[in-house]
Amino acid sequence: MSLDLHGHATVGCRKIVKILEVFASQVGPDIPHHTTVRQWIIRYGCHNLQNPLEKADDWISIGDLTISVGKLKCLAILGVRMSQLEEREDLTLSHKDVEVIGIYPTEKSTGKFVEEAYEDSAKRIGGNFLANVLDQGSDIKMGARLFQQTHSKVKLLHDISHKLSNIMEHELKNDKNWSAYIQELNMTRRRVFQTELSALMPKKQREKARFMDIGYLVNWPDRIKKSKENGCLESIAEERYQDYLGWIDKFVLLLDKWKYMVNTVKLIKETVRKYGYSMDIYTYLKMIFDEAAIEEEHLQEFTLKCLSTLFEEVEKLDEGQTLIGSTEVIESVFGKYKAINEGLHGITGNILGICTFVGQKKTVQEIKESMEKCSVLRAVDFVKQKFGQTLASLRKQFFSGFKGTKFDNDHELALMA
Repeated sequence: MSLDLHGHATVGCRKIVKILEVFASQVGPDIPHHTTVRQWIIRYGCHNLQNPLEKADDWISIGDLTISVGKLKCLAILGVRMSQLEEREDLTLSHKDVEVIGIYPTEKSTGKFVEEAYEDSAKRIGGNFLANVLDQGSDIKMGARLFQQTHSKVKLLHDISHKLSNIMEHELKNDKNWSAYIQELNMTRRRVFQTELSALMPKKQREKARFMDIGYLVNWPDRIKKSKENGCLESIAEERYQDYLGWIDKFVLLLDKWKYMVNTVKLIKETVRKYGYSMDIYTYLKMIFDEAAIEEEHLQEFTLKCLSTLFEEVEKLDEGQTLIGSTEVIESVFGKYKAINEGLHGITGNILGICTFVGQKKTVQEIKESMEKCSVLRAVDFVKQKFGQTLASLRKQFFSGFKGTKFDNDHELALMA
């Protein structure tokens, strides 16, 4: 139950204990301490990382780095077998489709470090990958290329969302009209924040990967105008509406252009997510845009750039081959991990908990066997070897004379270190 709450309900160790206390009448009077729950999660993750995986030549890796407070970063490599996906019409990956092949903490992420991580992960699945799918991170790309030099058969594919966001960034980053539009959005956010118009407040642009998905910025004015047309804003005086939101009219023509760009990226991204990279998919999308008969030259050029970046990946494939082209599943896994471990503890052994997020649901017997094969001492040794001196262990060192700190309300077990 504890592992299910952590992996499927995105609940942290302390909250898991509170939930068990609520249902104590059903689970029995013995409620585990939150450190015990953490032991179970880390032992389960440790066992999964050391347990053999099926050897096959159709494994595809999906790798990405996550960072937190402190020096430590962590590279996670997920894997999925293409043969299992080919039986489906929809290649969209869920957490249950993938397995954690490797977790690699480091203080300095370099191409060499990433290459060694790929080498280690490949040993678990038979020595090589069919393909490595990655985002646009420089160290990840360098490591994947170094790995490819000694494994020439592996395909090196890039996530379609990151590639298309780079095109969008190139188009808009230095566009004075776009900058003026974002400035107006930010000004509106500040002005309506503590007024009765706060319910209409636009969202703030993302701090990272700012052009990954800007549909929520471009489509916001449409929602406002449609609400006004439908009479939903009748309670707002016209003078007040014009004072706060009248500026939208200045961007009507530009918004039409930006919406076309957003929808172009969305169509390509969603098609590749569902059907993967293949020459058939490229031909299909090219036909759709050819039939659209876009008149504006700038939008024609933008469409061509998007199709060209898709073709860059498709031409790497063998004839008739289809491979996945999205890393969204690993970003979702990291998002879930951060939702549970939000705070100032940095990267610790808790990241082994991502093993509870993925793969097919285990039976009680399978979980019991996992615990029996990985003792607490074995898990402690594994975490110390992998993570070394973490932010949590440094706090204990720096505040050794104190019973507790602002960040640590009690003495955690060695597994936190």
